[in-house]
Amino acid sequence: MSLDNVEAMLTTHVDDLALTASPKWLNNHYDKFVQKFKKFSRQSLPFSHCGCTYRRTRDGYAIDQEDFVAKMKPAPIPSRPDDSRLEQSEVIDFRSALGALL
Repeated sequence: MSLDNVEAMLTTHVDDLALTASPKWLNNHYDKFVQKFKKFSRQSLPFSHCGCTYRRTRDGYAIDQEDFVAKMKPAPIPSRPDDSRLEQSEVIDFRSALGALL
């Protein structure tokens, strides 16, 4: 696949967008994005988006989640029989940890 004719690329996650393009293209379209999406910010490398850090490297570009993972907290595991039901607070802790991993 050739990217010779690509003017811009966009990724989405729920209501978050990440867009890359030439500065000229971004300048020409910025007002339209603000008008359409209201809250729209411009960032340059390095930046974070949805838990991923985007940065330039010596050989190109990289995406990592090191900062996001460092901030994660383990869910407490209760000491009791494996076949017992979780308390509501434990369900919340479990869902929070699972959501962070996803």
